Amino acid sequence: PTPTPTPTPAQDFSLTISPASVTVNRAGGTAVYAVTITRSGGFSAGVNLSVTSGLPSGTTSTFSPNPATNSSTLNISVPSSVAHGTYAFTVTGNGGSPTVTRTATANLVKSQAK
Repeated sequence: PTPTPTPTPAQDFSLTISPASVTVNRAGGTAVYAVTITRSGGFSAGVNLSVTSGLPSGTTSTFSPNPATNSSTLNISVPSSVAHGTYAFTVTGNGGSPTVTRTATANLVKSQAK
């Protein structure tokens, strides 16, 4: 009988963001998150990270490093002009060939407190 080939695990990764929520005071400031990339199936490509939705106008987000291998630090600069409230945002990572795309979400809270 023909031996059954062992299926090759699909190259994949998952994203996690911690902490789940960061609060910035009324005057504005920088929210810092850690983005962790968990690889599986021999996935070895760099992962390009971006904030794809949810952040209020006026904020700027930067990832260091980007593309990332295992982890990246996300800094979101929040000016005082941003209205107070809770903003759920989505980080999207993609990489590899064929391209694998995964997302993770977290919250940015703009406080009324000084």
